Amino acid sequence: MKRLTNNYYFQIIVLIGFLLLLLKIDYRINDFGKFNPSDDASYMYHAYTIGLDFDLDYSNQIISDSEVVNSNFYLNGDSYVPKHFIGSGILAAPFVFIGSIFEKINTNIKYSDIDQIYFFYSLAPVFYFLFSVLLLSKVLNNSPKFKKATPILIFYLFIGSGLAYYSFERFSMTHTYEVFSISFLFYLSYKNMNADKNKENLLLGLMSILFLSIRWVNVFIIFIPILYYLLIDRKQSIKNLLKSKYYYSGLIIGIGAFLFHTKALYGVYTINPKFIYRNNVSLGFLDYTGLESYFGLDMIKLIFKSLGIILFSTEFGLLLFSPILFFLVFSIIKLIVNKEFKIVSILIPILGIPFAIVILWQASGSAYGYRYLMCLIPVSIVLAYRLLDRNLIKILYYLNFLSVYLFFKFETNESTSLTQQVNLFGRLHNYSGKNYIQGVIEGALEINTYLVFIMTSFLAVVFFKALITIFSFELIEELIIRYGYMNGDVKKFLDFTLTFSFIEIILLIIFFYYFSKKLLSKSRS
Repeated sequence: MKRLTNNYYFQIIVLIGFLLLLLKIDYRINDFGKFNPSDDASYMYHAYTIGLDFDLDYSNQIISDSEVVNSNFYLNGDSYVPKHFIGSGILAAPFVFIGSIFEKINTNIKYSDIDQIYFFYSLAPVFYFLFSVLLLSKVLNNSPKFKKATPILIFYLFIGSGLAYYSFERFSMTHTYEVFSISFLFYLSYKNMNADKNKENLLLGLMSILFLSIRWVNVFIIFIPILYYLLIDRKQSIKNLLKSKYYYSGLIIGIGAFLFHTKALYGVYTINPKFIYRNNVSLGFLDYTGLESYFGLDMIKLIFKSLGIILFSTEFGLLLFSPILFFLVFSIIKLIVNKEFKIVSILIPILGIPFAIVILWQASGSAYGYRYLMCLIPVSIVLAYRLLDRNLIKILYYLNFLSVYLFFKFETNESTSLTQQVNLFGRLHNYSGKNYIQGVIEGALEINTYLVFIMTSFLAVVFFKALITIFSFELIEELIIRYGYMNGDVKKFLDFTLTFSFIEIILLIIFFYYFSKKLLSKSRS
């Protein structure tokens, strides 16, 4: 058995199977071209208009003949534009374009009822998820002062962080793209370790601004290169960067491009996200969140209470649900003990902005985990492997195993699904997971909760596609009915499996095979 588990090709097969298990069928975005107010659809509209139409005219994506559209989209003159920001759409657009080519190639061979463009679009965040793992591994293993970390270990921490939900299921959300942007800036900084390369300095300035288009509030990303140079103790690199005319040129070009895109989309030059979300309605952020009465001591109390909930609660508390983010506490303590106050000072805006959003919002984020903190995963990993001793890192690995299990149980029974209730912050919220741990305990020995997780995955799609091919759809359907497992969700899954083609399965396996080889080969070297 040990000989088998150590076999390289067996490991690849297992990893491909695991990736297929992670990849979920997401029914949230329904018919393309019909109005859908969800975040997921908005981000998709950006990718589609760029990847298919090569323009910023959303008339082919949004049908704006309903009054409700005005409340979900920004009205620029007579045109409706998604309020959600364009950056993730730009990064996903190449996948949309490739999907359109596949559809054109197969016009005469209708091998699937699944939209090929949509299929390729769903793979974009998976690509950036896995690519980010490889980038961070490269940074950690080739920079001074960092402990080594194989790609598999970083992949494992990514899964336990909750990010996998937004990469493999809610694939249209921005969080994977945010993680990629920060991972890429760390990588660019590593490639320009002395900050004396003109091209790289230009890119560091340019990309630090352009990546803001993914999520405008992530202004802290401009400090990522400086954080990296402080962590590797290259003060001269910081001086070189801040003296570089190429770096400032990149910043200026990036700011210009950013302002140009806001003018093109929204008809105004602005860097204020609230301006877009509120359709130019003047309203303070505290008013917007309902915290306008909190000032002074009350605000301090609110901050500390909220931090306790974020770190330790059973409603997606970081200790249980995202240990790599929780271990930021230990990293900061270590920095203070070591009197590395310059690093602490640069971390204040980097950590402060995402945490402030959660505290002011008084909710986890209407989905799995504290999604507004996901952007800090690369920072957390870099800090952990720079500052924490091996014993603490081992504890991190053990806790991460629990967080992976908790992630697997999401939406597998009623209590692990988000419902309208008063959350642990004390706010009535439409999507609260206050009873999550209770639901996990209740479903720990219930086989149905594990079947739900498996039967919503592409691993199940591949398995049942093989069964349907060998036997027949009717026979498989009859057996499921006979054993009492047929319901609306199972029926929807079977219909999806029937239309999903072997060509798409082959593409998926090739895709995962490539990254599996990358992860494992580098782990073995």
